[in-house]
Amino acid sequence: MIQNAKGKPWLIASVVGILLLVLCLAGCRENVPALHPVRGQVTLGGKPFERLLVYLHPQDAAISQYTLGVGETDANGALTLRSTAGDGLAEGNYRVTFSCLVTVAGEVIGAADSKNDDGRSVAMLTSSAPTIRELVPEVYVHAETTPVQFQIRRGVENTLEFDIPAR
Repeated sequence: MIQNAKGKPWLIASVVGILLLVLCLAGCRENVPALHPVRGQVTLGGKPFERLLVYLHPQDAAISQYTLGVGETDANGALTLRSTAGDGLAEGNYRVTFSCLVTVAGEVIGAADSKNDDGRSVAMLTSSAPTIRELVPEVYVHAETTPVQFQIRRGVENTLEFDIPAR
């Protein structure tokens, strides 16, 4: 490759500089945790609800893009959770909260609703506050009060199955 570098100190300096940069980048890389897929089945009072929201909050770690999870059930109650870093979450212990907002007409309001410019759901804006209600009992809505805990582990299927008691 470099046969005779005499008279070409810039070539040697460039090669050494590139090697130092590569070594520094390899040693300075952030420790990124592995993400583990989380799937499951969530029902409310024994019935599946399309767009029932499920959140995982880290118990033993700081909230980060790897440790805060969200998912939304389909019409059969099937659930897939993800973090902002991708599909799945980092290994650890989590508190699980739920939300299922409905209008008086029975329409479920979920994350897939159309949003306005400030990120609020168009369905929520077109409905007045008294016409929207939470179907999930209050204790399951907040991370501080929820009794539901879930552990995400490496090398196993992480399956969250839960039936939220109806109000």
